[in-house]
This record gives sequence, structure tokens and C-alpha cells, in this order.
Amino acid sequence: MAKPLKDKFTFKVMPLIFPTDNALEWRKLFKPCAAQRLFLPSVLSDIDSVLYVDTDTLFLSPVETVWDHFDLMNSSQIAALAPEHEDPNVGWYNRFARHPYYGKLGVNSGVMLMNLTRMRAFKWVEYVIPIYKNTNLK
Repeated sequence: MAKPLKDKFTFKVMPLIFPTDNALEWRKLFKPCAAQRLFLPSVLSDIDSVLYVDTDTLFLSPVETVWDHFDLMNSSQIAALAPEHEDPNVGWYNRFARHPYYGKLGVNSGVMLMNLTRMRAFKWVEYVIPIYKNTNLK
């Protein structure tokens, strides 16, 4: 017999935490939760991996199917995201963004597989802060 869902997942509600030297700037950069994702490796310091999903995400298959993608990652991969869109004619980033984004169409951060252990080893947080400081997002 399969375990009840409540026995497979745990959750903990935590406050938003940003780097102390410019916390207000990070909070105003995007919606607060969007910027918070960048700092999950330091906020969740005792967690190995997370599947981050926006609250408007609907799973059409078992969530374990998405989680299984961690097993497909090689030792250098720290996160997995999907393109924001498939059609450049309707993509948001390529038509409206005034900030840097990845690739031709940007990525959708509403569903992310994040290996926090690898992100910490890569020093992700220390890497992302200078990128922000060197862009004109303020």
C-alpha cells in the first residue's frame, strides 16, 4: 500500500531573508518571493535539494515524476528550469524585459529543481550578488 501524501512531503513556513547589505533592494527587485529563490541555498542551509513551485502550479502527473529528474542530473548540474516559452512571438522576456535573461526566451522559474548542496559548493549566493550589482536593475 502506498504511503499517504502527508507522509511523503514536509513543509515549513519561513520568513523572507535577503542579504543584509541590500535587503530592501532585493525585496523590491521583483516580487519578494521571486528574488528569495536566489537565496534558498543559504536560507535552507540544512536541505540538500528542493523542488520549488509557484502557488499557481498544477501537476498533471505525480510530483515524484518531476523529482525523479534529480537522478538525471550529472555531478556539475545545480538546477533545472524550462524555457519561458516556445514561441518568440509571444515570449515575455524577449519582447518586454529590460534586464538580462538567459538564452533567447528566458527561463520559467515557477518550477525549479534546485540541488542546494551543489549550489552552496558552487558558492551560488556569492556569485549572484555581484551580477546584480553590475547590472542596471536599480
